[in-house]
Amino acid sequence: TGSANHLDDYEEGTWTPTFSSGTATTIGQATYTKIGRSVTLCVENLKPSDTTSGNTVQIQSLPFAPASGVGGSMGSIMAQYIDDDVGISCYIPNNASEIRIYETSVTCGFSALSHAGMFNNSLGAMYFTITYFAT
Repeated sequence: TGSANHLDDYEEGTWTPTFSSGTATTIGQATYTKIGRSVTLCVENLKPSDTTSGNTVQIQSLPFAPASGVGGSMGSIMAQYIDDDVGISCYIPNNASEIRIYETSVTCGFSALSHAGMFNNSLGAMYFTITYFAT
């Protein structure tokens, strides 16, 4: 019916992403838009202090907890990355509260990307958009 189908939950704002390893600096903006349970995050120019460790890249402090039992969420990511043979994906696994960064290539298949692998030069930074369902 008409009253049951109206939009009654809309919110937008900024958030402060953190890394599971080291600190994060957002040079641009980190914004979110929430419509119902759907949350879209956009981050411009996110840089970590950890550029040399083998720790996997995980972005935490999401503005809304992801829902469980709905499968993972894939997003698009652009990074200043020095290896041209590698594709990069961002992913929120089911029952997790962080964005994980993965690489795909002919030689390594699909694997979690480390800070040293992602940010191995002084220009290392990332830009991404991801949409997921909140609880």
